[in-house]
Amino acid sequence: MSMKFSPKKYFATVLTAFLLCLIRPLSGLGAIVNVSVANNSFAPATANINAGDKVIWTWAPNSFSHNVVSESTPSAWVFPNNNALQSTPFAFTNTFNSAGSFPYECTLHVSSGMVGTINVAAAANQPPIITITNPTSGTVFIAPANVTVQASASDSDGTVTNVQFRIGSTVLTNKAAAPFSAVTNNLPTGSYTLSAIASDNLGAKTTNSVNIIVDAPPSVTITNPASGAVFTAPANVTVQASASDSDGTVTNVQFLIGSTVLTNKVTAPFSAVTNNLPAGNYTLSAIASDNLGAKTTNSMSIIVDAPPSITITNPASGTVLSAPANVTIKASASDTDGTVTNVQFLVGSIVLTNTAAVPFSAVTNNLAAGNYTLSAIASDNNGVKSTNAVAISVVTPLPLAINAPQLSSASFQFSFAANIGLSYVVQWSTNLTSPNWIPIFTSTAASNPVVFVDNHATNSPGFYRVGRLPNP
Repeated sequence: MSMKFSPKKYFATVLTAFLLCLIRPLSGLGAIVNVSVANNSFAPATANINAGDKVIWTWAPNSFSHNVVSESTPSAWVFPNNNALQSTPFAFTNTFNSAGSFPYECTLHVSSGMVGTINVAAAANQPPIITITNPTSGTVFIAPANVTVQASASDSDGTVTNVQFRIGSTVLTNKAAAPFSAVTNNLPTGSYTLSAIASDNLGAKTTNSVNIIVDAPPSVTITNPASGAVFTAPANVTVQASASDSDGTVTNVQFLIGSTVLTNKVTAPFSAVTNNLPAGNYTLSAIASDNLGAKTTNSMSIIVDAPPSITITNPASGTVLSAPANVTIKASASDTDGTVTNVQFLVGSIVLTNTAAVPFSAVTNNLAAGNYTLSAIASDNNGVKSTNAVAISVVTPLPLAINAPQLSSASFQFSFAANIGLSYVVQWSTNLTSPNWIPIFTSTAASNPVVFVDNHATNSPGFYRVGRLPNP
């Protein structure tokens, strides 16, 4: 068989072959195998490749005309339509995507043994990919813990047929379709490994695991003040708490009033102070944290109350009364942030009465001579109390007697014995047969005796008398 040689084609073919030899498979792509088509042979005659690989047959310079023909199934191929390979582009390429053995030949020289075989192995199965998306490794839960495990899974060359969830070696569930999740409830304290195992359609498996901690929370109790305690404004309050942790240590106790942080304490005794609280309702909280970050809160409410106001309006402090004295005590009371629920009246430590209605008053009778403290105690709707007190004196009245009078020109003067603090009246009348006593002098005794002077006396006869006014 004659063969024509073309330097130009030879150079192009050699260049093509040289470039093909430099080809390397890219990541994720099939490999490239080069087969030289020379006189009466393919080199190599047998090539072992993987599914997805590419084979390039290249005409060798100075060779006869050749072709590459295969009647193999499932993909028969022929180049170049039974024409000679000795023409542009001097090469033939075929990609093998199916596993199998594929014989081929040069039909022009098959009698000379110009045959070859491509053996295609099935591509290696890629395992599935799985990631636990929730919870993250190291997450701390509070016992008893309810945990939802979630995972994402995929397979690059097939399908995910199952995802199995485990806690330790215990199977929680198997899921054949997304979304992949499982739930485990009431976990006690301890450390746990959560696993998700993905299986693909060819049985390959991949496991992803995370570790979690289930922590017993610390305990904390406010020991002072008691819930519902009432303080009088402005209030200084000391908050005290006890805290412990059964499976670790208490690392901090934070005290708050409302949302305002008072202090943080890392060691016992755990306490905080808040001063000058105005009237109002307040929530006191203590938040204990343990070594794993678990927190527990204890809260209670207190009341800071503006006390009621009370004033004894009768008798006035310092009042002097004559024995035996009957005294009516009167008081006014009010409350700015609530209501007055009771007013208690006392003489000394003896309770006279309790009254809840206006007017607030009490009566004490037949007080003997002596000094007395009269008190009124107002209570409001929160039990806060205020006290007002006055001091009075009860005296035994001195006998009424007019000392030797003195008369000079137009004045008349005399004195009489008196109890300091009692009130007296001097009266005058023109006769004693049908007296018409006229008050001409009234006074509360500031000294004993009391001196009376009538500067309007005339030579007309008249009579004077002294009387003690009744207790107010």
